[in-house]
Amino acid sequence: MEQLAPAALRVVQTLDYLAAHPSETFTLSELARRLGVNASSLLRVLRALVHGGYVERHPNHGTYALGLGLVAIGQSAIMRHSVVGRAHRASDALAEELGVQCSAVAISEEGILVIAASGALGSDHHLSQVGIRSPHLPCFGPTHWAFAPEERREQWLESLDLGPRKLAFLRSGFVVIRERGYSVVLRGRAMARLREPILRLRENPFDPEARAVVSRATRSFSEDELQLLELHTGRDYSVHHIAAPIFDAHGRVTLELVLTDLPRRLSATRIEAMARRLRTVCGEVTRAVSGHPPSRMPAG
Repeated sequence: MEQLAPAALRVVQTLDYLAAHPSETFTLSELARRLGVNASSLLRVLRALVHGGYVERHPNHGTYALGLGLVAIGQSAIMRHSVVGRAHRASDALAEELGVQCSAVAISEEGILVIAASGALGSDHHLSQVGIRSPHLPCFGPTHWAFAPEERREQWLESLDLGPRKLAFLRSGFVVIRERGYSVVLRGRAMARLREPILRLRENPFDPEARAVVSRATRSFSEDELQLLELHTGRDYSVHHIAAPIFDAHGRVTLELVLTDLPRRLSATRIEAMARRLRTVCGEVTRAVSGHPPSRMPAG
């Protein structure tokens, strides 16, 4: 992985952390502890961010929070990426229509970032709040990797500690995702074990114990927690999330719309209906931004 300048990395980590806690304020020592950085080094970063208006410091309490300077940057980003506004409106409509939580997520080298969320917060709120980053796990971002170039997808697969059998299963799952146009992941023991450590990482991104739990949980995913390959009529399932891709003008997955906080038991017919509706809406957003699926599908 490319080495980043420590000072630049601290800026990104600080803004990411404050963005994930928009209604809270933090002292210098709290931020330094949660980010795992030296307080004096962080102070220099915060002073620069306060000077630019990207972070604000309370005049009496000395606490830090997001500043108004980021609003202009956010508006400029939305103007550049028109897909965000369309995806947000689509997620609003889907959340109301289906009675679930719907999020728009982007994939980066650092993980999965929630950029829009609609619907009442439920039991899966730790995965669907705006500003939350989730680590790269095989169950998250599946449509992104299914449609990614083969070389990049294989690099990601090789970074996973899953063993040859589950890696082969994931490759089969990507073929199914490309055929269906959506992804279905079931709840399971590994997924349940992830809830607490992901919440802890939200509070302290460098919590070594939480990171270790996440790493162990990755190795223990069942196949259905990686991807549900077949839906059997007459059977009910406990679904963790359903996802579908939005493509840009270059045929790349630019965002995923993800349905979470689903009813605990869903029939195969209901899952298919929800997934197809999600796929249709993602297709509408894709066309609205002049996007299209890749003309040449990645190899299986």
